[in-house]
This record gives sequence, C-alpha cells and structure tokens, in this order.
Amino acid sequence: MNNNFFRNLIVVLFVSLNWGIYGQALYSHFDGCERIILDEKENIKGVEYIYNAWNEGVLILNDSVFIPQKYIRYDIYKDRVLVKPDASNNEIFEINDIKLTSFSLNISLRDKVERHFVRLNRLDFDNYSPKGFFEVVKNLKFSNYLVKKATKYISDPSKSKGTMTINNVQLEFKEKVQYFLKNENGKYVELKLRKKEVLNILNGHKLEMNDFVKSRSLSFKKEYDVVRLANYYYSLNEGI
Repeated sequence: MNNNFFRNLIVVLFVSLNWGIYGQALYSHFDGCERIILDEKENIKGVEYIYNAWNEGVLILNDSVFIPQKYIRYDIYKDRVLVKPDASNNEIFEINDIKLTSFSLNISLRDKVERHFVRLNRLDFDNYSPKGFFEVVKNLKFSNYLVKKATKYISDPSKSKGTMTINNVQLEFKEKVQYFLKNENGKYVELKLRKKEVLNILNGHKLEMNDFVKSRSLSFKKEYDVVRLANYYYSLNEGI
C-alpha cells in the first residue's frame, strides 16, 4: 500500500462514479460472498456499524480492481463488510473474500474519498497480530503513515462490581480506537497520540522536528497533526 495508490484511487473513482456503474453484479468477482439476514439488536442502544446508514463507496480487489457500489456498510462489531444491490433490505451480502484488499465509504464527486480502509497482515506490524481492516487517517498528501482500528463492544452501564442487582438500564455499543504509526523499518507500531510515544517512533531529526511542531502549533493529540508531522519526518529522510 503506497502513496501512489491513493492518488490513483481518486482518479479511478472520479471516472467510475461519473459513469454511474453502481449496478454491476459484483458477486461474480468473489469466492467468498454470502447472503445474510441482519440481526437487528433492538435491545441495545446504538449500532454496530461505523455509520448508522448505508453509504456509497467502492470495493477494491487486489489493490487494482475498483467496483463502485451505492450501498456498503462496515460492521465494526463483527469486523465485516456488507453490501446490497439496491435500497431494499431483501438481499444483503457479506464480502468475506481475501481478494477484498480495501474499500472506501462516503464517496461523491464533490467529496471524493471520505474514509478509506485497508486490509493489513501480520508482516505489516511490529509485535502485533492484526485482524480485519484498518482506516488510513486522511491527509492532504494521501500518505499511509498513520492508521487506526475502530472496534465496538457491548457495554452494560449498570454493571456493578461484586453485587447481584437487577435493573432496567439498556445495554449499549461502545467504540474503542487503536492507533498505529509506521516506523523507519516500514512496520506499524501501536501507540497513544502522545508526544513521547510519537517521538519514540519518529526519533530522528530532533532539531527540525521541534521547530516544525512549534512553528505550526501542532498538537500530538490530533490525528491530522500527527500525520503532518510524520509526512515532514519522512520527507527529511528522503533528502538524506
């Protein structure tokens, strides 16, 4: 997954969406495409998806085949990608094929790519065994230095410690987010968005890095600022 991939994605999406080829039968492209019935969790507050509603987007096979779709949903509770051919809920499919290497959500000719997700494997990480898709943190240069993994779990707000009580407080979905920053060996390292942890990974060019942070008033707590810093850091490495 390189930077040129994201630039090419923008061009291909513009052409594909302008042609309006949403309705093609994507199922012939996959070995793993299973028709499912959604289990609506009416007794749980919130939803298990990254968005409440279905989104326009694109499925990307083997980093090279782009299949625009009008209805995609990413279930981050079960970590699965769902599609349907039209507005009806009668036919919903789970794409569980390894050929699905990435996908994007919220795509339009005006907004282009809003959120992009890639499948990463164990060799992409330093001391971490990933599963499923990771979101590339959006930035102007379309670099892939910072990714994040969002998951949802079911929380019981009324759960007490060491006591047996009965209550009617509704269960709810909670979201957890993990961040991973690419190091100089090209491996992703898990971290918190804190100054010490970011600079432990981007640990060279200390004078230039400090000047860059101060001159632009960057915050290590902000995703976009961390990406800006990583872009600058690796641009310095390219000049060596």
